[in-house]
Amino acid sequence: MKFQILAILILISINLFPQSTSEKSNSDIYIFLESMRVKGLIEFHSELKPVNRKTLAEYLLKLEKEMYKLNATESEFLEKYKIDLEPELRLLTISDNEQNSDFLNTKKRLRFFEYYS
Repeated sequence: MKFQILAILILISINLFPQSTSEKSNSDIYIFLESMRVKGLIEFHSELKPVNRKTLAEYLLKLEKEMYKLNATESEFLEKYKIDLEPELRLLTISDNEQNSDFLNTKKRLRFFEYYS
């Protein structure tokens, strides 16, 4: 009986945190972000991999503000990665009221999971 009470107290006292989702360390987005760093548009440290998808989405938002400095190919890559990271971008750009609504409906990609930060 004492063991069961102790086990329950330990389980109740443990804080559980969701695992963050990271992009694979061999993903092409790192090459793209490194080239944008070389161009001087963002401050990105490519030696720190893997990077959280939400952090990658923040980099894409910064690049979107500098869109006029990108050439056509870089703009296409930016749009490609924005589609890939659309759920994270939506988390960063929508209000708290909209955050709980229909998260799985993305424009060009179906997601079978969701997370909140």
